[in-house]
Amino acid sequence: MDTLDVIGVGIGPFNLSLAALIEPTPLRALFLEKRETFCWHPGLALPNSRLQVSPFKDCVTLVNPTSPYSFLNYLAQNGRLYSFINKRNASTSRREFTDYYQWVSRQLGTVRFNEEVVDIAPFRDAYRVSTSTTTYLARAVVIAVGVEPKIPRCAKPLICDTIYHAADYLDRDPPRRDEHVLVVGGGQSWRRDCRAHAQSPRCSPDYLGHFALEPVCDGRYQFRQRGLYARL
Repeated sequence: MDTLDVIGVGIGPFNLSLAALIEPTPLRALFLEKRETFCWHPGLALPNSRLQVSPFKDCVTLVNPTSPYSFLNYLAQNGRLYSFINKRNASTSRREFTDYYQWVSRQLGTVRFNEEVVDIAPFRDAYRVSTSTTTYLARAVVIAVGVEPKIPRCAKPLICDTIYHAADYLDRDPPRRDEHVLVVGGGQSWRRDCRAHAQSPRCSPDYLGHFALEPVCDGRYQFRQRGLYARL
């Protein structure tokens, strides 16, 4: 059995970026994901939600601006470059950026979906990575399976159909017109979902509260924000 240089477990933005950057190098790599296709926060993909950072923070541009896997090349290949450049600001929707990620994943021969990793173990001078169908060997393993939604300890016993994390927003029924809505959290999810509440023809909450738990950071290291909903 040949030994690969790198195996990536999970295909989200991090490992997709790594796969795109490794592709032109001599490194032998493989990236595995249990989902059938690339997904990026599907529970938050509201129709009008916008990307809150520059789309040039894509898979490759800040490391290799001439890469064929850049967001600009995605726009050019899909006939959207001029319309994007002519907009007032260089912004895009989360849905378009998800489509960009999916486009990159389709270009790469080293990404493999619908293959779940079930075990990783040291093996001689490498690692044995077992999936539901086969086994691989690799000198390095990069695990990027995402994060679990963070719910405050005091709220965990209360989680139910009407109290839930923002990651589940689109999987829940919208509040009724006679319900009050409380939003806890200060990140882009709060801004996006508050706008959805205000614009939804099916929901007109009487009260929408907000408590900022963390500052928004758009520096080199961007902090993840948390959101929690309570319908009263």
